[in-house]
Amino acid sequence: MFLKLKKYSTNECEFILAAVQTGLRADGRRPMHARQTQVHVKRVSDTNSMAEATVGDTRVVSIVSCELTVPFADRPSEGFFTVSTEVMACASPSGQNASLQLVEKALKESRAIDVEGLCVAAGLRVWSIKCHIVRCPFFRQRTQ
Repeated sequence: MFLKLKKYSTNECEFILAAVQTGLRADGRRPMHARQTQVHVKRVSDTNSMAEATVGDTRVVSIVSCELTVPFADRPSEGFFTVSTEVMACASPSGQNASLQLVEKALKESRAIDVEGLCVAAGLRVWSIKCHIVRCPFFRQRTQ
């Protein structure tokens, strides 16, 4: 996987340089000041859970569900792990969802989930886990 490097205009370069020299970011934070982070996890049912994470003005909701199912005949001792990502249209004005696509790709290709560990009885039953991640609009209280 190769990263595409963005070419910055002269104005953008001057803005970035001035920000570094003054020690402020565009949002007013200092260089080592992290954005406020919150995570809430909720069990919806025996087979469904959800988590909501906010980091600054970014809000992501993840819904995880599981069920016992029959494995593929050619992989009788492997369960299933499916991940999908989505960005709500009003959550990203530019429509870019590259960060969520990167998460999806990392989870799928890293083999972070041991699909053989999802086997209950080889050839008979395996767990199928589905994870859906959605980047949502964040509505911040505005102060007057």
